[in-house]
Amino acid sequence: MSKVIVLGASCVDVIVTPVEKSVFETGHYHAESIRYDYGGDALNEAVVLSNCGIDTQLITHLCADEAGKGMISYLKENGVDLSASKVSGEGQTYTTVILVTPDGERNLIGTKSGSLREFSLEDIPKELDKDAEIVSFASLFISHKLSREDYASLFRNIKAQGKVLVADTTTVKHQETASEYREVLSAIDYFLPNSKEAMLFTQQDSVENAAEELYACGVRHVVIKDGKNGCYLKDREHAEWIRPEHIVTPVDTTGAGDSFAAGLIKGLLEQKEITEALREANTFGERAVASYGGNSWSKSRGE
Repeated sequence: MSKVIVLGASCVDVIVTPVEKSVFETGHYHAESIRYDYGGDALNEAVVLSNCGIDTQLITHLCADEAGKGMISYLKENGVDLSASKVSGEGQTYTTVILVTPDGERNLIGTKSGSLREFSLEDIPKELDKDAEIVSFASLFISHKLSREDYASLFRNIKAQGKVLVADTTTVKHQETASEYREVLSAIDYFLPNSKEAMLFTQQDSVENAAEELYACGVRHVVIKDGKNGCYLKDREHAEWIRPEHIVTPVDTTGAGDSFAAGLIKGLLEQKEITEALREANTFGERAVASYGGNSWSKSRGE
């Protein structure tokens, strides 16, 4: 099976569960669990892929502080190739505090700076591993150091090397719009926003309309994730919902979208038809929300 390169964010996650709204009304709150994990969009995706037996390289911004050293050890333990990631002697590893509600939804608290926000073109080699068929960028709009022009340049370079480009996103930070990002979007083979992200980015009022707008901007396969509703696929041959096969009660939605992306990539590497690959992606998302943490479920896979 071909190699995968994952580009993007890594961080420390401090996951507190469960948290009621009263946490903000009391001076001392007793949670059932406080977990220290390693996460971030790209790290989660890379760990899940590696634990599926896929040769996976992660290119991320690492720091040499104690948290960064622990993260490097964790990634190596999970078989992730870090040979193309640089380690900075300056700065701090980004930390996110994740407050998980009783129904599994999340509220995130993070700092304005840190390694996650520092990921830049300087962290990414111009020549990517020739054995990699798929490059996954996770996620747009996280780093303060990447401009629209940077994304366009990076994605053009990835495509010039003959790679399949998968990209996820987070919520726009400065009212960016899909029409403004047409040059960036037109390089993407598979674009994986969630429903909220997609509608905000496209300024549309429905998943279907958002998918039409993204497709019109040049994305070859638009896949909009929508939690328990599954995902919506728009491409030249499809305009349809791919529903999940199981009803899952979520305990923590952290990393669900990252696991979804990993499931899709696995299916593509196995040369499955797109709708079949998306059914596997839905299953990966389901497994993720049934466990705490962004990638811990993948360690128990019997594959």
